Amino acid sequence: MTVFKPAELFRRLRDGHTLITGNSRLAGVLANRYADWRAAAGDRQWPRAAILSWNAWLDRLWQDAALAGVTGTDRAIPGEQQVLSLWSVVLDRSDLAAGLLRPRALARQVRDSRRLAVEWGVDFDAAAWRAGVAGNENHAAFAQWNRAFEARCAKHGWLPPEDRATVLARAAAAGERLVRTPVDLLG
Repeated sequence: MTVFKPAELFRRLRDGHTLITGNSRLAGVLANRYADWRAAAGDRQWPRAAILSWNAWLDRLWQDAALAGVTGTDRAIPGEQQVLSLWSVVLDRSDLAAGLLRPRALARQVRDSRRLAVEWGVDFDAAAWRAGVAGNENHAAFAQWNRAFEARCAKHGWLPPEDRATVLARAAAAGERLVRTPVDLLG
């Protein structure tokens, strides 16, 4: 088990490292503690520490990659409400979702399911994924809705937010230098 040593972490931040946290709340708490640490050390002013949540870091990488013309970054990333609206349209046009009492609630669940599947590296084109469709109506519904969602996104030039990491990882593997400072992860 690694013991959290704030002074060591804060020295790394002072020296130019970027800290990526699991969420924005932790990033905010650590930014405040870093400021307290700098003030206690007698510093009167300092640049803001590079402490970002995972999503904020992906946003920054995506923006930098898009400005640099990295392959795959030419598609628009819909915002949270736009993604929910896309899923709602998919569900509204689906016979499998006809008669739902709360389609907006299902849109959130389907969005979250797809986000998890992408994070876990599920290959939606794999035979094992397609094989499960025949025996499970929930699986079949999700597979159909996901195909419709992806087709709608492709038609309009959108990239679901959860797909950004895959595009950025491919770019890094192809030799693109996306990260320019040492990175530490926490949380």
